[in-house]
Amino acid sequence: FFSCSCRRSSNCKARAYILQGDDNNQLVLTKEHSHPPDYMLEKKAEIWKVLKQFSMSLPGQPCQIYSSVVSVYPETEELFPFNSVEASIKSVQSTQSPPDENEKNICEFLKELKKVCQSGTFHLQLRDVYQHVAECHPEGAVLKPFDTIRSSMSRWRKDAGINEGV
Repeated sequence: FFSCSCRRSSNCKARAYILQGDDNNQLVLTKEHSHPPDYMLEKKAEIWKVLKQFSMSLPGQPCQIYSSVVSVYPETEELFPFNSVEASIKSVQSTQSPPDENEKNICEFLKELKKVCQSGTFHLQLRDVYQHVAECHPEGAVLKPFDTIRSSMSRWRKDAGINEGV
């Protein structure tokens, strides 16, 4: 059985099931919906996704982030009043480091890792080289685990003509 997605918010009792036939399947409604269709459901999902992305990527207070979303989707004010999303914006922000800081940490870590791999001064296994550089750049190492960078490290060594320690 399928239940209406609005069964909690609208107390809708609509239910359906799929009747499987020889050539086709048919959706059979056993109880009618108690509310009109929500034509804005897709738009709401799209706006919610953008609101979350902006909360993760833009610096600033929740009201500034909300205003940025409203500038792209003016209907946000009607669909999601600020007081109903402020806590969600804060929650998303509290779990995120600023992406520009993350990018900076990754970039510095990878730059140093590539330099060490190509230098030939470390005749160590790739994991040991990774660990050595990770000690100096722990934030970047957390964001770029060894298994995700191993093949690049091997390629950097190969391009530099270094095959030891692979």
